[in-house]
Amino acid sequence: MSGIKGMKHRKPRMKKHSDAIEIARIENLLRDHYSGEAKLSGTQLKAIEIRYARLKPTLAAVEQTFADPRDKGDPLQIMQSLIAKLSEKPELLKQLLEHSPQLKQQLNAELRNEPTTEPVHTLQ
Repeated sequence: MSGIKGMKHRKPRMKKHSDAIEIARIENLLRDHYSGEAKLSGTQLKAIEIRYARLKPTLAAVEQTFADPRDKGDPLQIMQSLIAKLSEKPELLKQLLEHSPQLKQQLNAELRNEPTTEPVHTLQ
């Protein structure tokens, strides 16, 4: 048995637990510095900033992916959704065509069964 006689053997901490303890220590140290109880130099503050950023990354440092269900919609569902929306508010189609003259030309050509140019993407 290692250690001092009569003391229980302590299990090694998991990294997550050790990191949480270190984060708490850093936050307490910064709180004390802010309140004037502790004095930290600029070098110490920079070192704390770097270590803290590694222990507890900000949202800007974390890659976030978001799966939008609209990206997975099949053409029939998209078409049904557009029909429903334009049936409820027909003025939306007029506004859309006024906003994009190129889209209007493309739709007119499509309705006359004429060859069309490249697709239009003018949402801003």
